[in-house]
Amino acid sequence: MKTIFIICIACLPLIPGLLLALLNWCNIGLWVWEKWRKPRKYVETCIVPFLGGMFLTAAFSILVLGLPEYSTPLLKDLGAVLGVKGALIVVPLAGFLIDYGSIPNLIITPLLGFLFGLKQAPGSATPRGPYCREIQLPFPLILVGEDEIPQLICSPAGLPRMDADFLQEAPGSTLYSEGLCQRMVRVHTQHKPTFWNRLRHRHDADFWAAEVEYTTARPCKPEKLIRLMARLVRQDDDVWTQFHEAKDLLRLLKSCTGFTELLALGGLAGWWENPAPGFPSLQEADISVDDIRQAAAGIQFTR
Repeated sequence: MKTIFIICIACLPLIPGLLLALLNWCNIGLWVWEKWRKPRKYVETCIVPFLGGMFLTAAFSILVLGLPEYSTPLLKDLGAVLGVKGALIVVPLAGFLIDYGSIPNLIITPLLGFLFGLKQAPGSATPRGPYCREIQLPFPLILVGEDEIPQLICSPAGLPRMDADFLQEAPGSTLYSEGLCQRMVRVHTQHKPTFWNRLRHRHDADFWAAEVEYTTARPCKPEKLIRLMARLVRQDDDVWTQFHEAKDLLRLLKSCTGFTELLALGGLAGWWENPAPGFPSLQEADISVDDIRQAAAGIQFTR
């Protein structure tokens, strides 16, 4: 009866600890997959750090202390290999070793980051073509990163903060404006985005002092952006279709004939965050093609 009681008590932290450990291990698998496909893309390597290890360690400690008749042989076997002190340390820390969000995260993540850095290194050479250090497009513009999530940028102050995350995400991003586009091809910085630099100075833009290298502005048709928005709307994740039905938005997207009308539709549909004063705002009532044309006529481009 005592054994069953101890096991039931140990299961209280054991079950959530195993679930969190499984969640973190699944997340590192997704992280490796995403990094293999897009090495510059930034994603978290563990969802719940250390909590799963704490639950598992608590469960193992309850079992070891509550069931000495079963744990003593195990401790003796480990003691023969690791020594008595080693056995007493390893058993309580077993939970932190099993959960990826604990000790494995501190060891494996920097190693994987180094290996993916080697994979990315051959493509980091200076690409061919005419490049510049300034944005040549008028505002407002749309920034599309490797995650293919469009962001409205109404002024230079709205551009992403040049911190450690920016160094990972910026190369490969594209800026779109009326009939033109520019791509971010490389970011120059004084420090390498190593694991320790990211840990200590992740959000310190002054530490990185990044300078972006862009392609020169080139002609670009809006169809690519319209197709991207249509795909996002079809996914129906309640972000792009929060205020209007997907079928209505798809119909309105087909009616857009230019970048300005796409901007106007995004404003009326509530797609854009932090729009500039006077920019078309959310219209919760049904949107018509005439509404888009009228809103587009009021959008002004500035450099």
